Amino acid sequence: MGLFSFLFSGGLKAELEQGAEIIDIRSAAEFDNGHVPGAHNIPVDRLKINLPRIQAMKNVVTTGSGDVRNNQAVDYLKRNRMEGVLDGGSWERVYRIWKKL
Repeated sequence: MGLFSFLFSGGLKAELEQGAEIIDIRSAAEFDNGHVPGAHNIPVDRLKINLPRIQAMKNVVTTGSGDVRNNQAVDYLKRNRMEGVLDGGSWERVYRIWKKL
């Protein structure tokens, strides 16, 4: 594991330990095929309509397929005054870290 991966995983673990909400930005069908227990399924194309709900969450970890949608979600949320947002990468990665808590 490289230094960046180590630091990033540590930050993600710390956020999850502090109760960050997990937002899975994949489609409902993708979410149904596997997700982190307790994650909120809010597909990236539904972020705008769910923005008030998301803004009520203090800290958020976005997760998905680890593709460009993660970056889009984080960028959108930060543009809309969400400061406590972390791109968690793929849902499988977040699940592995969550499972160890």
